[in-house]
Amino acid sequence: MKPTIITLLIILPFLSLLAQEPHPIAPSEIHTRLGTQISNAIDEMNKEKQKPGHERQTKQVTVYVSDKHPASVSGEHPAADEERSIVSNLNRLTEGNKRFVTGNLKRKDFAAQRKEVVNGQHPYAIVITCSDSRVPPEMIFDESIGQLFVIRLAGNVVDSLALGSVEYAVEHLHTHTLVVLGHESCGAVKATVEGGHFPPNIAAIARHIEPAVAAVRTRKIPESALISECVKENVHEQIRLTMKNSPILFDAMIKGELFVLGSVYDLASGKVRFLTGE
Repeated sequence: MKPTIITLLIILPFLSLLAQEPHPIAPSEIHTRLGTQISNAIDEMNKEKQKPGHERQTKQVTVYVSDKHPASVSGEHPAADEERSIVSNLNRLTEGNKRFVTGNLKRKDFAAQRKEVVNGQHPYAIVITCSDSRVPPEMIFDESIGQLFVIRLAGNVVDSLALGSVEYAVEHLHTHTLVVLGHESCGAVKATVEGGHFPPNIAAIARHIEPAVAAVRTRKIPESALISECVKENVHEQIRLTMKNSPILFDAMIKGELFVLGSVYDLASGKVRFLTGE
């Protein structure tokens, strides 16, 4: 047998293993980059708010996760460039939530807005959240038709169908902000913590949440704070799963074309807390 053929027979199994590994960057590095994204975006947003005339003019500031700037994406929507701004999107989400909390909501003309989006949609943010009826993203962020691309599954878990939906929004709708929104007192998280026997389909949800619960149990967490910590950790876990299982979204995040935010919604106050390195 020729030496070249022998060499190929030796290295092919290893090449196969490498091909199965979608991301060359360690999970800890992903976490660091995401944390840097969020911290930088918040710093830039606060700087913009402090400038004179902030309320009278809009300035685009884009924060990238790496030194590589994303290629420009052409679109028909007149505000596409502004909506791609990470700072603009983060500010829009936080300001919308403030209005929701205070009850000072924007006036919405649904009839006119329906007509505007008949021929296409240009959502500025993707929201993955729980199916819980108390957690409606459009209301929580005081948005209307065509502004948010929403995926809802119990426990805000990320399965292959959810990932496909997010990939569609990123690749075809050119949406560059992804929010994973957990909420306090999440029934799916609570059930996973308590354990027990689940019907097959509910068990599939629990399996997605179990790594987060296991991670929290390794810490010295008071029983009274256990569910709350598991809710927060589950948000981080679903982001990790997103980056691990979707090379498309991982690459977009690395290139600075996708900004990922973890957050937790408080049922009582209506406030959304963004997880900036927590």
